[in-house]
Amino acid sequence: MQIRRFLIYPMATGLAAAVIAALDSIFPGTPSLLGFAAVIALGIWFLVRIIVSTVLLIRRRWRKAVVKFGSTLIGAVLSALLLTTGDYIHLALYYPYYANEIRSRVDGKGPMRFEWGDDAIMVTDGIRLRTLVYDESDEMLGRANDRNEGLVLHTRRLFGHFYLQLESSP
Repeated sequence: MQIRRFLIYPMATGLAAAVIAALDSIFPGTPSLLGFAAVIALGIWFLVRIIVSTVLLIRRRWRKAVVKFGSTLIGAVLSALLLTTGDYIHLALYYPYYANEIRSRVDGKGPMRFEWGDDAIMVTDGIRLRTLVYDESDEMLGRANDRNEGLVLHTRRLFGHFYLQLESSP
């Protein structure tokens, strides 16, 4: 029973972090504020669990304190790792659509682009365009960080021949 409680918390917080990251990738921009609020809520929840663990230590309830602190630590590490997986989850969820579009492409030449939206929250953030690029030739690797028409271009490989391109104003 104690092991089940030990595992539930890290799994629940990790799942919450993965959902937050995926929603932030799928709906960029304004929902990022909701994601930020959710991350703050997770942080407060971690803090409360650490305080409870400390109180248990003061009361000399060693076993419960270690279980609570251990599960909180594992949950925090797992959440931090899963907060970076949003783009991969986004690609995995929409992969059947992208694969169908790539197969139905007539010319078969050059990279194929899918718009992923503008990541800017406010007008003062400038432009932060996100584009998924499918490039069979892998020429995108040579253009990892370029400048294009006054915009800074960052490219990173997601999976296979899929690349995420971020164009932002300097």
